[in-house]
This record gives sequence, structure tokens and C-alpha cells, in this order.
Amino acid sequence: MIVPDLTLVLQIIHFGIAYVIMQKFIFAPALKIIQAQDHYQKSLEQQIDQARALQMHTQEEQQSRWQKMKNALRATTPKISKICLIRKKELEQPLPDQQELVSAEKQSFIKILCDQLSDIPS
Repeated sequence: MIVPDLTLVLQIIHFGIAYVIMQKFIFAPALKIIQAQDHYQKSLEQQIDQARALQMHTQEEQQSRWQKMKNALRATTPKISKICLIRKKELEQPLPDQQELVSAEKQSFIKILCDQLSDIPS
């Protein structure tokens, strides 16, 4: 029959004491730290998900606004182009005062040219 030795019993007791000390002072605080980090990481992931959802919602709103603006522009573009053509035709027509000024300038320019041509010796 095998009789357990006293040193073996002491080692078992020492192992038990070491296990309790390590469990209480090392493993438990380390487990709390790991759990806190895990909780913090999960909260960060939730914040990221919320930020992404907000970003998607904002992008959808922006796209809908953009589409509304494009539709409004398409609806008003023919009206604007017609107005621009009418204004352009109105601006291209000379006013009577402008016609008089242009004819007066033509006459003065012709007079200056004639004077310069007459000064040239033949």
C-alpha cells in the first residue's frame, strides 16, 4: 500500500493557498479589467453603429434634397432659357440714343480719317 508522504500533502496545501491567492488578487482583478475593456469596446461599437446610421440618414436626406433641386431646376430651366432669349433680343436691339451716338462717332471717325489722308503727300 502506498502511503502519502508529508511533503506531498504540504505541496497540495501550498498549491491550494497559492491558487486562492492568485484567484483573489490576480485573476479576479484581471477578469474585471477584461470585462471593463469588453464593455467599453461594445459601447464604442454601439456608438459607431449609431454614427453610421446617422450618416446614412443624413446622406439619404441630402440625396432627396439634391433630387428635389434637380427636379426643380429641370422644371424651371425652359422658363429661364425663354426669359434669357427674350432679354438677349431686347438687349441686342439698339436704342435710338445709341444709334445717334454711333452715327455721330462714325462721322467724327470719317472726318479724322479724311484729315489724315489729306495730310499725306501724294
